[in-house]
Parts: sequence; structure tokens; C-alpha cells
Amino acid sequence: MVASGVLFDRLFDIARQVDPVGDLTVWRARHEAVTAGETSSIGRAILGAAAMDRLGYVFASGYRSAMEALLPGGPLAVMAATETGGAHPRAIATKLENGRVTGTKEWCTLGPLADDILVIAKIGEKDGRPLLCAARVHGRAKGVTMTALPALPFVPEIPHARLTLDSAEAEVLPGDGYDHYLKPFRTIEDIHVHAAVVAHVVSLAIRGEAPRALIERGLALLASSIELARLDPSPATTHLTLGGVLEASRELAAQVPGDERWRRDLPILEVAGKRAKRGSRPQVSLSGMVLAGGGGGGSGGRSSGNGIAGADAQGGAPGQGGGPVTEVVCALYPDIVSGEGGDVLASADVRDDRTQLMLTTRSRPSDDPDRGAG
Repeated sequence: MVASGVLFDRLFDIARQVDPVGDLTVWRARHEAVTAGETSSIGRAILGAAAMDRLGYVFASGYRSAMEALLPGGPLAVMAATETGGAHPRAIATKLENGRVTGTKEWCTLGPLADDILVIAKIGEKDGRPLLCAARVHGRAKGVTMTALPALPFVPEIPHARLTLDSAEAEVLPGDGYDHYLKPFRTIEDIHVHAAVVAHVVSLAIRGEAPRALIERGLALLASSIELARLDPSPATTHLTLGGVLEASRELAAQVPGDERWRRDLPILEVAGKRAKRGSRPQVSLSGMVLAGGGGGGSGGRSSGNGIAGADAQGGAPGQGGGPVTEVVCALYPDIVSGEGGDVLASADVRDDRTQLMLTTRSRPSDDPDRGAG
């Protein structure tokens, strides 16, 4: 469990002096040094980012820590999922046979640095659906080739590569490759990378390179991110909460009066947000969920753009007594009923002692919901 007070004390100590990070070798050594002794992946993302001088290396610390959440205690690992057709299960052509993987992955973040590669591979089909596994491959094993790709226009310090696997020896990990690894990683990565960015903003503010008022807001966001990292990444309620945290993180970063490099690299924050909106929302039915915390009166309105003719969406705003869960749902409610990414029916009855929420979403398929997952 993360002790926020101790973690934040370490963040302040680290942030008081941050030297330039010359290259990825310096980044890796510094990340390992400042995160030593921190056992939680989210804590390592926060501490590592606080010690960096630019968003590119901040992202690297967040991504590195997110992979540790999937593969605890191991060396630097990267995700390899995306192929020519994307990273949807049906787009995966890389195969695992007799303990060896063969195929090509078009996009591998931090690939050239990888000690381990988490490869999503096909092992067969059942009822016409692909069966996927997660296979751990050593980054310098025989049959592994990383081909460097051109740098992105933002965070160009972060290398990406095309991965070619030619009968490379692999260790098959337990569980389904999509449900237990690739799908949750999208959420895990968003949590860790955005926590890293917020920690970097707090670090800048501590040194006077950003408004001091961002310290309090940033620490509150980090506390939320720490709690969010403890949750199961799969439920719809986790995704709803994450949406609020991502938006608040972007708003915080936008208030930093950064230099040209800062402005160049800010689009990295939009990647996760667009992926979250583009990806199909989970199909859920939360009928009669009682959320702790009171609320004031609510105001109703007809939603638009949700693809459901005549659907009424009742929205309620929490009062002074509203609990944090109530506030999250009510704050996110306008975006939910906008129907971006899926058809939505929702209603909320806000009372003095509780909020009654009824939400049903019907997902619409996307062309490539997983692009950017690795």
C-alpha cells in the first residue's frame, strides 16, 4: 500500500534540485536511483517523473512503471501488440507455436531499451474468435529484431521500433492475452503516465518554474491517482473515474508557462484522452447503484448526440454534502450522455442522502480501439 505522506515528502526532496537529463541512459539510471525502495508502481511513476527535466523522460518513467504493474519486480519491459491492422484481437497475426513466437509488431514504445518484451500472440481460435496469450520474450534473444522508427514530432527522446520475431523463444504467462494483459494495460498506462505528468508539474512548481498554486492541486490529483491505481482496471466505474482524472491532469498541465519544448511535447497528454474516447466503452448496466454522499437538487435535460431518439437524461449536481463518488459521476455525467463512443441511456435521482444512478451504455465498434497500447 502506498503511504501518500511519505511518498510526497520524497517527491519534495527530489524536486528541489533536478539536473538536466542528457539521454535515455541518464534517464534510466536516475529513474532507478530515485525510485529505489518504493514498491508500488504508481509510487515509482511519481518519484521517477519528479526527477526528470522534460515531458519525454516523464513519459518514460510513467510507461516503465505501468509495465511494472503488469510484470512486477522485473527488468525494463515493453508491450508489443500493435500490428498492421491495429491491436484488436482479430488483427493479431503473430503466432505462438511450440513455445516460440513468429510475427511482426509495428509499434513498440521504448523497444530498443527493452530487457523483456510482452508479446501478444495468437494461439488458436474458439467458436470463430481468436485465442490470445501473453508471451515474455527476452529483448536480445535469438530471433528478435528491433528496427528503429522515425521520432515523433513530440517527445522525440522516446524511441519506437518495429519488432520482428522469427521463432523467438518465449515464456507463456498465465491468463488470456487480451483480457488479462492488453486490455487492462490501456487503463494502467493512462493512470501511470498522467500521474507522472502531474508529479512533474508539482516538481516544477516546487522549484518556482510553475505557479505555486499548482502544488496543492497537483498533490490532490496524485492522491486520486494513487487510489485509482489500486482499483481493478476493468470495471466501467474505474473508467469513469479515470476520465475525470485525465481531464483534470490536462487542465493542470495547461497552466504551466512552459518553454517551446514544453509546448511541443504537450500533445502526449492528448494521446491517452483520445484513445479513451475512441475506444469502445465497456457494455455495462448499472441499475439502481446507490452512491454514498448527499446532494442538492437536480436539473433534468434531454441529451443530444447519443443516438437514442427521445431518450431523457436526468442530471443532478451534488450539494455541499456530496461524497467524492457522487461528485465524480455528476461531474462526468454530461460527457457520458453525449454518447461519444457508444449509445447511452442514463438517469440520476439526487436526494439529500444519496444519489441513485441508472446507466446503460451500448458500445459502438471502433476501427482501431487499441492503437497506441504498444
